[in-house]
Amino acid sequence: GRPASTNKVPSKKRNEEGRTEAWWLAHMETCPPPDSPRTKAYLKAYTEIAGDTFYATGIPLDGGLMMPDRAVMKCLLQAGAVRLSKVGTPKFELTEVGLELIAGVANIPEASR
Repeated sequence: GRPASTNKVPSKKRNEEGRTEAWWLAHMETCPPPDSPRTKAYLKAYTEIAGDTFYATGIPLDGGLMMPDRAVMKCLLQAGAVRLSKVGTPKFELTEVGLELIAGVANIPEASR
């Protein structure tokens, strides 16, 4: 599979394009399978940092915003593991499928966050 993102610098600006599901689904590059270790690790990390709902325009961190991985989120949307809320600021909401997907994934060590 494809290696994990190397972008370690939090963004200072929200990804306004991430407000629409169409933008996430328009991703044209290869997407990992929903049950791949990469997909599960990203989803587990997002939910540990932000909870079962997290902003599609960027997850707030101390130093800025972490942008969800577009390929991962596309496959999760297509698999029904997340849905994009239509009310207020768009957030990804974990579904039962998503909860089952990450049920056996280990927590992120506190020092790695």
